[in-house]
Amino acid sequence: MNYGFVIDNRNCIGCHACTVACKAEHDVPIGVNRTWVKYVEKGQFPDTRRVFSVMRCNHCEYAPCVDICPTQALYLRPDGIVDFNNDRCMAANPALRLALMMLSTLTPNHTLLLSVTTVRIGGCWT
Repeated sequence: MNYGFVIDNRNCIGCHACTVACKAEHDVPIGVNRTWVKYVEKGQFPDTRRVFSVMRCNHCEYAPCVDICPTQALYLRPDGIVDFNNDRCMAANPALRLALMMLSTLTPNHTLLLSVTTVRIGGCWT
């Protein structure tokens, strides 16, 4: 079973507090992000604005990051959560960076103000 919830990005100011909180709460290593904030700039000068969208790990049922990770640091737990083993994770792991890039192409268009992401990290809701 996959879990999910709706994030109302209209309230996002791009402060990255969610990214920092996720890293601290789940002991996410330096160079790895499970939560990140994307933005696009809209309009033309002088009428410009920045639109933010919170992106999170989707804990895919068939996670490409698990398959591509060369050190098997990423693994799929029996409860469906994609997790990682810090002892196996290399600093600035290229597999994790590739997975994040792949996820960003699979998620809804980041210019939307309302996006749906699956998020259940480490067994707790964030």
